[in-house]
Amino acid sequence: MVSIKDLELKIRDLINIPRKQNSLLLEPASWNKLTSSLDIIGDTELAIDAFETSDFPKDEGSKYLILYGILQALFLQQDAVKHIAEALNFSYSPDLLLDEIREIRHDSVGHPSKREKRGKEIAYNFISRITISKNGFTLMKTFPNGKTPKFINIDLPSLVNNQRLKLAATLNNILEYLKDEEMKHRKMFRDDKIIAIFPPVIGYYFQKINESINGNKLLGLEHIKIIKDIIGNFRIGLEKRGRLASHIEHSIELINYPLAELYLFFEKSEECSLTHQGAYIFAFFIEKKIRELEELAKEIDSEYATDL
Repeated sequence: MVSIKDLELKIRDLINIPRKQNSLLLEPASWNKLTSSLDIIGDTELAIDAFETSDFPKDEGSKYLILYGILQALFLQQDAVKHIAEALNFSYSPDLLLDEIREIRHDSVGHPSKREKRGKEIAYNFISRITISKNGFTLMKTFPNGKTPKFINIDLPSLVNNQRLKLAATLNNILEYLKDEEMKHRKMFRDDKIIAIFPPVIGYYFQKINESINGNKLLGLEHIKIIKDIIGNFRIGLEKRGRLASHIEHSIELINYPLAELYLFFEKSEECSLTHQGAYIFAFFIEKKIRELEELAKEIDSEYATDL
């Protein structure tokens, strides 16, 4: 099975696909929950790896520090996977084995001095100091009603292995869910090329616009309207694909201002303060920015033509 670390990285790749990221960023709280949880997955894996590969300390204080740390890391990692699922609207069901690990954490290092479960008995718990090792420890549970204490042997390596198997399976399911969602979207637009919005003769349109600055204003206005429609259709195409990010909107706005000025220049030149030199500069700028949008359109079409 793919490791939790690899799954975390693969999920990051998918949520950072522009369309998906744009969608997630519409709800900043969910995005922050998701990215925080992915960070915690990576951080806790580092802690768990350190537990598995480092020599176990000999002094008692460090033993407790390691014990508290590994159980808390397992607890945090479970929460992180649950919150990843919540942020992505992925159905997540608690697992009995993972719940057992949580209970061990609560009993031993979470609330040991008074472990009270709703509708269940109270317990006062003790970690047997002399039993603490890299392989685990013994937990003694005592009860206020005179009930015989329980002694529970906790196998730490088994807790780690079992949790990794369970969480890796859940993260893999989330990964497949994201892949399936993205592939359905790509197939929907695979044959609907956004580059088709930009006609091959767009250079000819700008040639006519430049010729009209000192000539036929109606001809210039006609071609400005064509360019305006191209930009509008491109924006609609991006919205349909969930690709209208803020930086692209900014580029479009940069085009719309000189486009509006040229429109006024050709339609009502007597009311427009734009000079002929300024009109040439605006036309040059608009064509340059549209060429950039054409390259973006090609990139988007290329993404939609590929599989994950």
